[in-house]
Amino acid sequence: MSLDWAQDFLRREAARIDADPLTNSVFSLSQTLFRKLESGEAEPGQLPALAEEVHLTLLDERADQFRRQHSGADAALPPTSRLSLTLTFA
Repeated sequence: MSLDWAQDFLRREAARIDADPLTNSVFSLSQTLFRKLESGEAEPGQLPALAEEVHLTLLDERADQFRRQHSGADAALPPTSRLSLTLTFA
């Protein structure tokens, strides 16, 4: 399971909205993740890495958007380097 896999899954599900207006791609992703856990296709230890990757990607995207909106940055410039976050639990 990777960010690319999750994004592709969400895009495929969202594409079904015309056929089923009640489609909820995020709910469908969560159901798929639980099925993968139940079947042994995925391990619980994989979920934190996926969640962190999604979270950091969203932070990067929001930071770049904020920078473009508020600093007069050229929107054509590439985004800054990826954020890095290390969580330590005591």
